[in-house]
Amino acid sequence: MQDEPTTGLDSRMSHKVVHLVRGLAEMMAINMVAVVHQPSQAVFELFDTLTVLTNEKMVAYQGPPWAVAAYFQQLGYGVGSVSHDVICSCGFIMKIRKHTSHAESLLEFVTKADSTLVKVMPSDLGAAWQLSGSQWLRSVARGALKKELE
Repeated sequence: MQDEPTTGLDSRMSHKVVHLVRGLAEMMAINMVAVVHQPSQAVFELFDTLTVLTNEKMVAYQGPPWAVAAYFQQLGYGVGSVSHDVICSCGFIMKIRKHTSHAESLLEFVTKADSTLVKVMPSDLGAAWQLSGSQWLRSVARGALKKELE
């Protein structure tokens, strides 16, 4: 486990550290867990699994980074503050603000939600994930796999 290995580093050095940690984990065939605050887009793309915690330290999302935006969008987050679509390799459309990374967009989804569009209040994101988030993710993954096999 790595506790904030990129703290105090610029984005270039942060990318090198995360890339090295990922390479070591793959070479040693082990799982590596790291806390990375506000990763750059390049660092974000190195993650295999992403865990988003609520202020109450409950899991609000846990799964592949490519599905996180779609998950929060279906809850009403980020829909009102986006400017263009990005099509992921899995075929999903993520709405991302121009000139921001996925991580920055994710922070905006959670912190600056348009209250008229939000279906789940920020304080209830942990409970929403526990009730139906992992089921949603499984159905999305099945759909992505089916699309890829066609």
